[in-house]
Parts: sequence; C-alpha cells; structure tokens
Amino acid sequence: MASIAIVVWILLLVLVVVTLFAGVKTVSQGQVWTVERFGAYTRLLQPGLNFVLPYVDRVGRKLNVQEQVVEIPEQSVITRDNATVAVDGIIYYRVMEPEKAAYQVATLTLALTTLAMTNIRAVIGEMELDATLSSRERINTALLVILDGATMPWGVKVSRVEIRKIEPPENLIRAMNL
Repeated sequence: MASIAIVVWILLLVLVVVTLFAGVKTVSQGQVWTVERFGAYTRLLQPGLNFVLPYVDRVGRKLNVQEQVVEIPEQSVITRDNATVAVDGIIYYRVMEPEKAAYQVATLTLALTTLAMTNIRAVIGEMELDATLSSRERINTALLVILDGATMPWGVKVSRVEIRKIEPPENLIRAMNL
C-alpha cells in the first residue's frame, strides 16, 4: 500500500511540474506571440517571461516584429509602348499590429509578394520604355504608396520598395547600341 501511495504522489508531482512548465512561455526579443483560448484569439505575449493557462490557452502565431525584407521575383512587364522589360525588387516591411497580421491574411510574405508583382505591372504598364528606364525613383515611390495603403488592414507598414533591376530584352539592348 505504501508503494502505491508513493507512485501516486510521484505521478501527481510530475503532473504538477509539467503543468507549471506548460504555463510559462518565454518570448524572444523582436517576437510577439498570439494566445488563443479554445481556438479564439485572446491576447498577445510580449518579449520576456509570460504566463498562460495550461491546457486552455495555446500559442497561436509567432510573429517577427522587426523590419523584414521580401524579394520580388523577376517578371516580364510590358510598358505602354509595348516594350518588354525584366523587373525585380525588394520590399522592406514591419508588422505594426501583430493581431491583424496574424489573422487578417493567411500567408503574409506571399500576399506581399503577389501584391507587389501585380502593382509593378500596373505602374510600369502606364509608362513608356524611356521613362521606365530613367524613373526608378518615381516607380519606387508609386509602389510604396500603393503597397503601404493596401497592407494597412493587415497591420503591416511597408517602409521601402526598391526596384533592383529594370532590364530591356537583349535584342532591344543590341539595337540601342547600334
């Protein structure tokens, strides 16, 4: 009988220790975690030591709130005068409202990339080839205004958009050099 009581006490002690560890969360600097209670968002865990209700609360999304970089893959874009140029770029953004970034958009980086790609086509499509090649800063500014406005409902601030490359096709480059 005494050995059964000891085993029960040991199991109970292990359960208490596991429960205590399950309720303590340490969030790294530059991160913010969402807490969900039975699947519904309740609050944010800020960097440092945090406590949650074990078995009731769980960590939902782990978000990086530092400024981040997303590459815009190269794509062919047709200018207003029907010239094709290859364009790629970079977006610098930061999560300002983690609860919106976690629950308003499913895949933030994919959404940013797709949004940037479609808007690059729109902005450059309104310009002629000469203007496209010489107005990189104007393109960056136009994209920044569009992307920052579009990502506001997601709790994201786009701080910079940089077009890295605007390159006409090889045959057009050869013709311009003749």
